[in-house]
Amino acid sequence: MRKPVLILSAVVFLVSCDLGEPPSQTFWDGRKVQVYFTQPGYNAESAVDAKIQEKIKLMVDSAKESVDLCVMGLSEDTIFSCVIRAWLRGVKVRFVGDFGYFTSDEYQTFVSLGIPYRIGNEEKIMHNKYIIIDKRYVVCGSANFTDTDIYRNNNNVLFIDSPEIAEYYTGDFETMFVKGLFGKDKTGQFFDGFTNNVFHLTNADQSVTYISVHFAPYYGEDAPAAKRMDQVFMSLIDGANEKLYFAIYAFTHADIANKMIAAAKFNNIKVYGVFDKTWHTGNNASTHQLFIDEIGNTPNIFVKYDGNDNHVIGNTLSGEKCHNKYMVIDPGTSNSVVLTGSMNFSKAASYSGNDEYYVIIRDPFIVGLYAKNFEYMYSIGKHPTKDLNGDAMQALREVTINEICWGGSMDIDGNWKVNDTFIELKNNTTRPVNISGWFISGVTLVQKGHYYKLYIFPEGTVIQPGGCHVLTYTTNYAYTLVPGANTFEHLFFYHPQDHAFIEMWLKDKNGTIVDKAGYFSGGALAPLHGDILNDGTPSAYVKSMVRNGTNDGTVIGNWATCNINLAKTLTPLYRLNTYATPGLN
Repeated sequence: MRKPVLILSAVVFLVSCDLGEPPSQTFWDGRKVQVYFTQPGYNAESAVDAKIQEKIKLMVDSAKESVDLCVMGLSEDTIFSCVIRAWLRGVKVRFVGDFGYFTSDEYQTFVSLGIPYRIGNEEKIMHNKYIIIDKRYVVCGSANFTDTDIYRNNNNVLFIDSPEIAEYYTGDFETMFVKGLFGKDKTGQFFDGFTNNVFHLTNADQSVTYISVHFAPYYGEDAPAAKRMDQVFMSLIDGANEKLYFAIYAFTHADIANKMIAAAKFNNIKVYGVFDKTWHTGNNASTHQLFIDEIGNTPNIFVKYDGNDNHVIGNTLSGEKCHNKYMVIDPGTSNSVVLTGSMNFSKAASYSGNDEYYVIIRDPFIVGLYAKNFEYMYSIGKHPTKDLNGDAMQALREVTINEICWGGSMDIDGNWKVNDTFIELKNNTTRPVNISGWFISGVTLVQKGHYYKLYIFPEGTVIQPGGCHVLTYTTNYAYTLVPGANTFEHLFFYHPQDHAFIEMWLKDKNGTIVDKAGYFSGGALAPLHGDILNDGTPSAYVKSMVRNGTNDGTVIGNWATCNINLAKTLTPLYRLNTYATPGLN
């Protein structure tokens, strides 16, 4: 960490170059609530700068009296610098932060500049993310004010014009800043986070935006239902009539998950969810498996991992997260509502110690924006599970093992030729899928003479929308680790006689099973089928097996000899002898 005095001198130089007059223009369009979403895309190349940091800069640079900043992470330079500019030009600036971040450069810069601050919540986390400006405006949402949250993670940020709501946020802020109370020490003696918290905002077109604001954990686990965040959350689920969307970073609260599942099973509510893949693939506390386990029991559950792979090169922990924490109910109807804020779907966030908030908004226009954002995230989402069982999962198979030429052809003397064997993968989505680091593995049956080695797809392997990637045989089957990369160069795939012993798994870089072909368990076998044409005609020839759409690849009936009609560009004479179509879908 740099010494605070050095940070101070650097910051003074930075802001002295651009003090000027605070800009007067704003981006309000007559609505009291504006919502913006980060646009990290599905990778760095597809990302768009949503300019959220510039909008926050406009608001803070326009501050005339006060800026109260309450945030956990603070490193995005545009936002960090405009707060310092406000302080240096005489605006009253106060800061509340998280104890665990106190030694960060940004926190220490505030200390060095003499900006009044209060740090707290040693037991849990001070997880709020809001700014109160001139006792009138509030900036809030799911985003920390960091580079990764603003540019690389999926987040939402609200801008609210309401002195009443600003005053309500100030009640929570001053409980921490003035009283020094954080987490479980917030008992509601000075401010309770749930009283007089419903606001009606009239827009320029005379439409009304209804907002309620909730803070935790003022009453803790023993709070009455109306004053406990998770209970209010679940009451909204009970009120759903048609559908429910959620996009979430951490989801460990089983009661909330089971409430959603029950709505799908018993109330015919369609439940769609996007989980953050980086959190849920490696965390045993995640509830995502509860949803997966129910997919076979109800047609109303649809869940995916996020499709955001926008991370800092060489550091997948920096970025590529679904950091949203929102739920949308019945978009496009008179019952539409959205819940959003800093609160992950967990007990720690709801009542057991974190400093958190969320807002509930009833406004068809605002809810519609969240619904549109969710539908985009869901459209680029990925497979969500380590256990793909049954055709209920077929819509989740973004990439499938589409065709397998396992035996190769024969020469004129009847000898097997294996140098034309291949495995074809198909992208079933409408977006490019980066399969770098994904791998093919499966059962090796040495006693039958059947081998194929682990193959890891190298960096930069991308399958275009609706396209295929064909992995071909190489005689150099002694697989070699590429220096400095987690990839293998070579594939050895050789089943000269018996297709019945093929079992193949396609896994992503986290080891999550994306697709299966064939099935082997305890000696019981569901072999791939290579002797029946798609039209049911028996065939004595060894041929390539082609998949029937995205149906379950472990079921023999979902495979057939490659249909020669796929080779439409060939003349009829050659078409009779064509039994494999690599790369032709």
